[in-house]
Amino acid sequence: MIFICLLIGFGTKAGIIPLHIWLPYAHPAAPSNVSVLMSGIMIKTSIFGLIHLVFGVLGGNVEWWGITLLIVGSISVVLGVAYALMEIDIKRLLAYSSIENTGIILIGLGLSIYGYARENSLLSSLALIAALIHLFNHSLFKGALFLGSGSIHYSTHTKNMEMLGGLIKRMPYTGQKWYNNSRTGTRDN
Repeated sequence: MIFICLLIGFGTKAGIIPLHIWLPYAHPAAPSNVSVLMSGIMIKTSIFGLIHLVFGVLGGNVEWWGITLLIVGSISVVLGVAYALMEIDIKRLLAYSSIENTGIILIGLGLSIYGYARENSLLSSLALIAALIHLFNHSLFKGALFLGSGSIHYSTHTKNMEMLGGLIKRMPYTGQKWYNNSRTGTRDN
């Protein structure tokens, strides 16, 4: 019962499906720097809390906990991608992408708990390392994507991706560097 309560509480904060309802509405309404904090820190803190309490306090040695996280993570991955593919608002798309990436992290965590319960330390360790690496990478790249979307929104005054043609004219410095490199075939190091 404690595990289910932890999953509901931390899962709501992390935005896993079906507890994700607040996330696609919060990101478009917030300024981009706040979206960076929500995606990079707030969502990840809930995953860290779940890891700490499941392994550190509860022991993490129950197979069905891992299976539950595998199922919930898989559902979040599939539906997060499906919702993201239908989205035209750039910040809502990134919010659904965060739901999908949280699902990937939960799959790794679920596999780690399952391996730990089955006394397979190699599986448990590798899955937990993979989940933590993805958690760290997601906090970095999603923050950069939200900052980039904020820059685009500031320059174009729209978050609708269908209306973003001709960005090189509205963002000449950013576009010019890419355009020059693509014409000459060089890359910046």
